[in-house]
Amino acid sequence: CIIKDISKSKKAEEELKKSEESFRILYNNSPEMYVSVSPGDATIVMCNETLLKETGYMREELIGSPIFTMYHKDCMDEVKEAFQQFVESGLVQDKELILKRKDGSKIDVSLNVNAVRDENGKIQRSISSWRDITERKQTEESLKIVEERLNVAYKTARIGRWELDLVKNQLLWDQGIFELFEINPEKFEATYEGFIQVVHPDDRDRVKLAYTDSLENKVPYEITHRVLLKGDRIKHVIEKCNTEYDNKGKPVRSIGIVQDITENAIVQEALAESEYKYRTIIERSSDMIWMLDTEGRFVFFNENVRKVAGLNIEEWIGKSFIPM
Repeated sequence: CIIKDISKSKKAEEELKKSEESFRILYNNSPEMYVSVSPGDATIVMCNETLLKETGYMREELIGSPIFTMYHKDCMDEVKEAFQQFVESGLVQDKELILKRKDGSKIDVSLNVNAVRDENGKIQRSISSWRDITERKQTEESLKIVEERLNVAYKTARIGRWELDLVKNQLLWDQGIFELFEINPEKFEATYEGFIQVVHPDDRDRVKLAYTDSLENKVPYEITHRVLLKGDRIKHVIEKCNTEYDNKGKPVRSIGIVQDITENAIVQEALAESEYKYRTIIERSSDMIWMLDTEGRFVFFNENVRKVAGLNIEEWIGKSFIPM
């Protein structure tokens, strides 16, 4: 008769059972959907409770079923690509796919797969997790729609957006600015220095000063300037910028917009030229000419009024009309 003390092994066995139970609870109640697949026929050999709750299937409906039946038809090309990647490397990371619930509805998921290998390195099974990213995808889609609408609005208003990373000295332009400046994005490295070269030479110092003053005083800036295009063509733009600072007051990022106001500038120049021409004619007229506002106050006299009537024009501006 041989008696062996197995107290330690029984204690270890109990601890192992407790540990296994703890991991089973974590596995089944994880917020992610877990599934294990056989590498040979790609059938499901194990899954957690979260997967059953999210998809509406019973466990017996999934165990032994091909994993491919879990995916929606809209992403089968991506599924095959992910499976081939797993076969070759034993690893898949953050692959965005679409699962199919039992009722046919979709779940957007992010797939991660790791291989379980034997001592010879042969893949025995896979441990996969699906993270539900439906809400994130819906948010991204909503943001995409908003972005598209903004782009249409910006294009209609001939507005471009830019962002300058002052730490990396990296300037990012959206497509609107490249179109506004008539620059091929593939042949231009967007930097602050590169932008200054686009500004009309006569306006460069003024633009630089406006920007540096805004950084020094920590205030937004707005400036109208010209840009010089190919063929010595000129566009007029208005630029607005706001800068972000770190907790030490150091500027880290500037964000701004540029709007093409060439047509307005041309109209303003034409109006100014026309106003100057007619003012000159009136000033030099041999007639005495004056103008009143809607309340009958003098707002203008030509030079002949001063000469003929001997009036001190400055004293009469703003006064009510009195017959002379």
